Amino acid sequence: MKKAFLSTLCLIALTAPLALVGCGGGGGDSTTVPTVTLQSSSQTAIAGGSVTLSATASDSTATYQWYKGDTALSGATSASLTISPTSTSDSGSYYVVASNSAGSATSSTITLTITPTTGGSSVTVD
Repeated sequence: MKKAFLSTLCLIALTAPLALVGCGGGGGDSTTVPTVTLQSSSQTAIAGGSVTLSATASDSTATYQWYKGDTALSGATSASLTISPTSTSDSGSYYVVASNSAGSATSSTITLTITPTTGGSSVTVD
């Protein structure tokens, strides 16, 4: 099985809740190994929000599998991965593998850091 690596990244970031959205993609054919572009870059977000990681493969018939570290994420088999609500345990390295009948391609890895929410103090005045 051939693996191709691609490190082209693009990002549009929205704040609170954080959403990551990408650019480009589509087309292709299943007779060549797909290329995959991870359309998100390393990010820091606050716990309790929402994060979406997106990828595009050069072959529109490609299948996807998202990974956190070296572990495949169960059910994470679409072009995007949404984590909501986020928690500090979601921090880690993420990547996606796009596959078709000719082989598979692995995206670059991004680091997601989820920080705990900071609570302020409140004062009640009677």
